[in-house]
Amino acid sequence: MFKRNQSSVLNHRKKNRKKVLKTIIQTAVIVVAGMLPLSALVDIKKYNEPDKTQWENQDGFIALSYFGVDRNGTPKRIAKKELDKQLKALHDQGYETISQQDVIDFYGKGKALPEKALFLSFEDGRNDSSIFAHPSLKEYNYKATFLSYANKMGNSDRKFLQPEDMLDMQKGGYWELGTIMEASIKDEVDVDLTVVNDRFTEDGLAVQKDSMLITRLMATPESRRAHIDDIVDTVSTYNFEGVEIDYEKVKDEDWDNICAFYEELYQRLQQGGKPLRIVLGPRMPIEKLTLPEGPTYIMMAYNLYGTHSGPGPKADYAFIAKMGKKMDQLPGEHVMAFATGGFDWPESGKITALTEQEAAQLSMQSVKSPKREQGSGAVYFDYIDSENRKHTVRYADARTLAQWMESAKKAGYYKIALWRMGGFEQATLDFLNR
Repeated sequence: MFKRNQSSVLNHRKKNRKKVLKTIIQTAVIVVAGMLPLSALVDIKKYNEPDKTQWENQDGFIALSYFGVDRNGTPKRIAKKELDKQLKALHDQGYETISQQDVIDFYGKGKALPEKALFLSFEDGRNDSSIFAHPSLKEYNYKATFLSYANKMGNSDRKFLQPEDMLDMQKGGYWELGTIMEASIKDEVDVDLTVVNDRFTEDGLAVQKDSMLITRLMATPESRRAHIDDIVDTVSTYNFEGVEIDYEKVKDEDWDNICAFYEELYQRLQQGGKPLRIVLGPRMPIEKLTLPEGPTYIMMAYNLYGTHSGPGPKADYAFIAKMGKKMDQLPGEHVMAFATGGFDWPESGKITALTEQEAAQLSMQSVKSPKREQGSGAVYFDYIDSENRKHTVRYADARTLAQWMESAKKAGYYKIALWRMGGFEQATLDFLNR
């Protein structure tokens, strides 16, 4: 008797075994593929926390926010390669990222930041933004805030990261979480958009108070209109309560165009019921300008002495009176602004900005008891550091601010603005709360 070989095509048991094996392999591939985005964000390498004891910057930080990141880029989202190029340029220029808590401590406690401080965030809450941005954060040891929308949590739109994904993101230390409020925040606090003439160069270098930027933006009616469109669109998108313009180091030949810009911006904002404030530096040639009626003008009654000079107070009574006379020439509503804190002038080396708390702490090392200047009300003292260098400090405390405000009243001005909040002694907080 001959035994026939059964055709493999007809051998259903063998075929079933192959199907089972194939299904197992396919399932494993799908599971691995599904884990890849998560493993791209959660890995062995951890964020290396900086040594914050070396931080000395009291001047502020740069905030850089990307709407989102895409593999190849879209009109709204930056391409992955372009993002890496920009972050590399910032890293090569020495910028260090700061956390949400660093920002809170800077404003609330007067704590220092790194010399080139950068607050980095991504806004759209999408999976691809987190996946494509993460390798760059790892490469440059950068920390960023990932913002998402509350109404995207727990729904079926998987383009957006879900709570469990976000919690996993935090494990490496490169990401912090935040939320974008689609409703207006003005019920909580009024938030204005402040526009300054600072910019980044292509290689990541920050240029502050750039005169050429102002020249370019104000050059023609068309360029002014484009700039105004950008400002108004930003106000509308983020529901800001109003706008503050702080353009400094303006060239003499640009002032006519600047005044035209102020008028045009004011009229556009009025259409939406939004106010405009304009910050004026103490050296602006107000007497030669034709400033428009309508905006609120804020006069900077400070920078009398600082990083640009030898030791002295940020303001004195004669300087405040002089600023008051300049303000008399302004149209509309006026506000006088004072600067808190002070400066530390070493006999050699870099001049350092101080909060009131930092200055008061240094006063414990003073050679003689701190004194108060008669012409300014500022506190001053000298001390010797660990390298035997002499330092001179001038700063404003609660009594100084009270006397400056009294000088402003004598000049006829009762509305006061302060730059900046944070780092106060308790006596100053009590005074400001009265």
